[in-house]
Amino acid sequence: MMNRFVLPLAIFAALIALLGVGLTLNPREVPSPLIGKPAPHFELPQLHETAKTFTEREM
Repeated sequence: MMNRFVLPLAIFAALIALLGVGLTLNPREVPSPLIGKPAPHFELPQLHETAKTFTEREM
């Protein structure tokens, strides 16, 4: 009878622990090696006017 409740209780406790750790993290902190670096060179046709192009300078 006791074994019947141990596994669900352990899963529930692990879920609560993971959610608790998740609440302590800063969601706005995104580590990225690309921050502060220039965008790579590209030149793509625009969607509505394919004769015109869109480059990284226009971003």
